[in-house]
Amino acid sequence: MIRAVIVILILSTSYTGVLAQLKYKKILNSGGEHLYIDNYDKIYILNKNEIVSFSFKNKTKRSHSASKALNFSKADVTDPFELIVYESNFNKIHIFDNRLNLVTQAKISELPEHYTEISFVRSKGALFVLPAESPDLYEYSLNYTLQYVHSDFVNIANTNLQLLEIENTIAAADKKGIIYIFQDSFQNYKKIEIQIFTNVKYIADYIQIFDKESQTLTLLKPNAKPEERIKIPLNTYANDAVFFNNKIIILNADGLYQSEEYSLKRND
Repeated sequence: MIRAVIVILILSTSYTGVLAQLKYKKILNSGGEHLYIDNYDKIYILNKNEIVSFSFKNKTKRSHSASKALNFSKADVTDPFELIVYESNFNKIHIFDNRLNLVTQAKISELPEHYTEISFVRSKGALFVLPAESPDLYEYSLNYTLQYVHSDFVNIANTNLQLLEIENTIAAADKKGIIYIFQDSFQNYKKIEIQIFTNVKYIADYIQIFDKESQTLTLLKPNAKPEERIKIPLNTYANDAVFFNNKIIILNADGLYQSEEYSLKRND
């Protein structure tokens, strides 16, 4: 069991912060690099050539191990019956069912040559793919046929954006610490300055930003004011972390850990 002190600071002139000592318990021996949670309380761990799923509801664990030459680096868990995982060494998309059986794999067609990494998100019945260093956003149908190329997409910001979905709307986070939430088109958006950028997710109505260097997790609602953000120093090393069901979930090389229940008391 891990014991850690977690300081929760709410950056507000009317609320100075709460100091709480929380206990962690290990809930899974499988460690890894990347952590995802779907809408059905199932967690997914990516660890190089291995994928692990774990259900909070029935405590079921499943795993898929591939060739050691592969590196699973990103996932989309919007549809738990069709998990999309990006393999970066060979630039392929792998599709898994809800039992982590491999359904198919394919190289995404008609992307620019020599790209080394992509960001992608499934939204509104389509798969949107943004290659690193490319100014164009590629829109595919869910059978992976190219439908449209949104030219000069990154003119709004810079290259190497991270795509995500916030409140059923496509969003993009850039390395300058700005999230762009698009409205009815890619020319109409609102900006949220998050100041840091490493790992941005949208889980349980919060934009969650995990900064591995400082080992902090920042939470904010999409319409929150800057002073309403919640910053959580983890005080224990994590490769990834999220806040879910009033608990802090931490992933490191040793396994998956869960804190005791804690109420944020703000932005609820």
